[in-house]
Amino acid sequence: MNARTWKKLGACLCAGALVAALCAGCASKASDDAAQPLVNGVTDRQEVVYCLYFGLTDKDTGKQELTMDEAKDIAIPLFIEAGSGYTVYEAEGGFAKEDGTVVQNDTLVFDSTHGDEQAILDLIEKVRRALNVESVYCESKLVGCQIRGGVISGVS
Repeated sequence: MNARTWKKLGACLCAGALVAALCAGCASKASDDAAQPLVNGVTDRQEVVYCLYFGLTDKDTGKQELTMDEAKDIAIPLFIEAGSGYTVYEAEGGFAKEDGTVVQNDTLVFDSTHGDEQAILDLIEKVRRALNVESVYCESKLVGCQIRGGVISGVS
């Protein structure tokens, strides 16, 4: 190999070492973030919470029959009856049917719903039937939480 080839090889090795060092620093930062406890100076408990998405396309007609306000008037009392506090957002969602047709609709999103699995499943089914929707998208996440000056009540 000539001197020029050795210089190129050396430059490539140096660049590779620099990239590896930078990536190692990023990976170390990400793992430090992931290692943060969910119960800390701000939160006092760790639990699974649920986020429930109720798209308002009617399962019988295939179009939206309820306004957002009408749907909230139906759903919110069911959350309260189940013993849950709620945070509800109005959103726009969509999904693709089996034939590829995209359906867009208004969506009620109930976030940070607390409760045991069966109680959540029962609530989802009750609200789904009351709104006459085909399906509900559900997410669960492990969070650290605390309510200051009150009590967190779960669905029961």
